[in-house]
Amino acid sequence: MIKLVLNSVYPSPCINCESLFEFDWQNCICKRCIELIKKEKNLPYCKSCGDGVENCENCKTKTYYNDIEVYCSFKGAIKNLIYEYKLSNRRNLSKIIAEKIEEDIKSYIKDKRIEMIIYVPLHKSIEKQRGFNHLKEILVHILPPYLISDQIEKTRNTKLQTELPKEKRLRNLKNAFRLKKQLKAKNILIFDDVLTTGSTLLELYSTIKNSGYSGNIYGYVITKS
Repeated sequence: MIKLVLNSVYPSPCINCESLFEFDWQNCICKRCIELIKKEKNLPYCKSCGDGVENCENCKTKTYYNDIEVYCSFKGAIKNLIYEYKLSNRRNLSKIIAEKIEEDIKSYIKDKRIEMIIYVPLHKSIEKQRGFNHLKEILVHILPPYLISDQIEKTRNTKLQTELPKEKRLRNLKNAFRLKKQLKAKNILIFDDVLTTGSTLLELYSTIKNSGYSGNIYGYVITKS
């Protein structure tokens, strides 16, 4: 009855297709647009550093990540969903994103024998303002707590990567992360939401490797822009 009243009094336009729809527990994106979000294969990017070209020149002489997996392109429904989730602090939308990637990320974790997953941290001031880490919130819907780690912290606030050109992104994040203690897991996974130039992944890689870590580092990112 309550749902019927809400839908009749406050019909909601979908953030992706803008059509009005009957909503249940969220009034943000319609079921049809959620179903449009699917795994994409053969996306062009370097699986070593995350740059936007396959087999990039830099990684022919020096490799970084053992592998980087991306779920889909940063466009359409998933793009609008991530924007709404992060910028409007719609915490409940983490459940939708988690349900879309759950099967894929679980398969990847099993295949690579991942023992620890580290989500990209926010600076404490940003996390306090938002009230949660958007990446951790997605993971807790999918995985047991013992796999999810906060062993990396962000020690200084930085400009948004999206506001900077490629050549300034690495400089913006230089020494912005700190490893809290030595990692013992043999295979770890770095989890992020949007891959653009790979600057965030590379800085996290350097933070971990500079601590003396000798294990394998993998990356899993929800979207590639």
